[in-house]
Amino acid sequence: MFTKETAFILGAGASWHYGYPTGEALVKKVIEKAGILLVYLDWSATNAHNILPNFLGVADAAAASPDEIRAHWQAAYAQCLELKAGLEQVNPLVIDYYLGWNPHLQTIGRLLIAWVILECEHIFQRDGGNVNHRELLINSPYGDERVRANDLDLKRYKDDWCRFVIHQIAINCEHSHDLFENKVRFITFNYDISLERSLYKGLRHIKRFLPEDVVKFCAGDRVLHVYGEVRENFTEEPSSLNWGGQGPALGPWLSDRKTSLDYIYNASEDIYVIDPDDKETNKDVIEKAVNAIDGAKYIYILGYGFDPNNSARLGLPKLLNYQRMKDQYVFFTNFGNINRVNKRVSNLFFGTANHFPPGGPQVEGSSGSYYYERSFREVYEALELDFDWFD
Repeated sequence: MFTKETAFILGAGASWHYGYPTGEALVKKVIEKAGILLVYLDWSATNAHNILPNFLGVADAAAASPDEIRAHWQAAYAQCLELKAGLEQVNPLVIDYYLGWNPHLQTIGRLLIAWVILECEHIFQRDGGNVNHRELLINSPYGDERVRANDLDLKRYKDDWCRFVIHQIAINCEHSHDLFENKVRFITFNYDISLERSLYKGLRHIKRFLPEDVVKFCAGDRVLHVYGEVRENFTEEPSSLNWGGQGPALGPWLSDRKTSLDYIYNASEDIYVIDPDDKETNKDVIEKAVNAIDGAKYIYILGYGFDPNNSARLGLPKLLNYQRMKDQYVFFTNFGNINRVNKRVSNLFFGTANHFPPGGPQVEGSSGSYYYERSFREVYEALELDFDWFD
């Protein structure tokens, strides 16, 4: 049980284990989805049909003339084409910043991001494992590795790091209501709800806990999405997003596509991707996240690249500075010992760039004051092999 205040800060590397892309991979997947959407928008503009998805913004399709309908399709096509071409040319490290530089593309950009996230959720549910392992082989420059991708058993990989958190939540709970004695909060920069779903699916199979208590425990402010989430109902199974064929005869699938795009569009409205203006929309959540970190004795920072803007938004340069820490513990991952991350962490905690050099100690600490520990492993192995748990 988490008997002392504990906060988890999660970056894209934490969701990677559940089949979601990190920054550059997300850009590539958005480009792929834009290519699929362009075929549909081009056909729709040519035929000017009136089965209009909501993201086009047509209030009354029945009253619109064919020319007006065609103009809406053409406008959407132009924006999608501009986004795809821009992402291919700029090849941004993070799509959020590109959309910040091009705010007129925010609606189509959000739509495509939500599409990628929702599809990843469905694929993970369908395949029962992290498809990123397969995609690493598929995208390898070596032919033998690409061949190996066809014979990959995703279920044999260790990815479900939430199992360690579930164990810590459940241990020493004697009654169902003891769940709520756990003093733990999760702050995530990710749009997906893989954490809520993993906690919910794991805890509900522990018969000591009443189903309604599990739902209540996982809901509310337990998980704070700094930049929003694709959907709120973690008890609902993922949608398959029935898109239909991609050939020239699109007519038979138009209703399916409207249904899928409306579902995706609704999900996209709850994510904030435009930096910096749009991300200030979630001020209430950010304030709660700051308070959770400020009051935590133990802080686990997992799969996070320590982007300076993201860190500043949560007030981490102040909250986690060594001079301010009082008998607090910070555990963080830097998978692959990336020196850029080492320097960001050193600057964040100590105001200098050299406290965590690549070959330096894994722990920086002072009795009764501060304790920082890093792991060069990915999130699962860091929790399995490196970081301690505290009752």
